[in-house]
Amino acid sequence: MWTKDQIIDPGSVRWLRSPTVLLVLALLSLATAFLLTGHGNHLVDALLYVPFAACLLAHLFMHQGHNHQRQSDKR
Repeated sequence: MWTKDQIIDPGSVRWLRSPTVLLVLALLSLATAFLLTGHGNHLVDALLYVPFAACLLAHLFMHQGHNHQRQSDKR
């Protein structure tokens, strides 16, 4: 159940419909469309490196760096 405090008042998000915010959103969507259509080839080329970067970051975060010492070895 929703309590009265959890319900968002529609008047409190009125700034989302202001002309300035709508203009910024329209310009951002046009810029995104231009970048995707004009530079889509570069995006596909960059996506080839994503699995390599994900593996590298997973290795670093899973091992917490290259310090592979165990707690028993530190004594």
